[in-house]
Amino acid sequence: MKKIVFLALALALVVGCGSKDKGELTGVKGKRWHPEKPYGMSLIPGGAFIMGKS
Repeated sequence: MKKIVFLALALALVVGCGSKDKGELTGVKGKRWHPEKPYGMSLIPGGAFIMGKS
């Protein structure tokens, strides 16, 4: 029984580390991304917000 568990863990380790993506998450190519406005936030145009003394 211990031998089967050990072989299963070794197989899972080999299969899990054998990715050719080098650990990177890759999205679907050619698909457009549309950012959503988070709930409760409003748009501030670029260059319109000055923080601190003016």
